Amino acid sequence: MHDHDEHADHHDHGLPPPEPDNVAVGPVLIWGAASFLFVVVAIVALGSYFWVERLKEDHVKVGEHGTNQAKFKQLHANEEQRLNGYKDLGEGRYQIPVQRAMELVVRDYQKQQ
Repeated sequence: MHDHDEHADHHDHGLPPPEPDNVAVGPVLIWGAASFLFVVVAIVALGSYFWVERLKEDHVKVGEHGTNQAKFKQLHANEEQRLNGYKDLGEGRYQIPVQRAMELVVRDYQKQQ
């Protein structure tokens, strides 16, 4: 009997109280809806932020393109002047247009023949 008394003592420590069968639906729905709305607002806010930042970056790139295009036009004009213009280089040397130089080379070649 002594074993039985010890065994009975273990049962007396008790089980946790039973959980209620009904759940408070109102607070669960409110928390769920609030969480859902927070996620939606965060997605929209971040999407809008990145969209605006991308537009700013594109605007800067377009501005850089305009600046680069002006530099390219100036470089092209300088090269055209260099290829098609006359210039005294000093020490008895002169720069003449490429087309004129080719004509002189052909003329000199024909004289040698």
